[in-house]
Amino acid sequence: MINAFEMFCKEKGLKINVGKTKAMQINMDAVFKCNNVVIENVAEFKYLGLIINRANNSPITILEKRISKAQAAFNNIKCHARLLGLHNRRVRI
Repeated sequence: MINAFEMFCKEKGLKINVGKTKAMQINMDAVFKCNNVVIENVAEFKYLGLIINRANNSPITILEKRISKAQAAFNNIKCHARLLGLHNRRVRI
């Protein structure tokens, strides 16, 4: 699979940065290589601000974490708006 992706990238003039490429395996034990360089296996990684790991990969858990982060960001903005006296203003986007 990695070889097919590597060939596709070469055809399109793209280069895979093996130093930044990571692999996470679930219920599998394999060694992935790209350009004859072994791709590092990790137990978890961060994707769009969320930590994905082997133990906690449930889509529901990921969604709950996203909602929690969005609520925290909204509350932070709301708090700053009150401090600036903007809490009763309507904004059109």
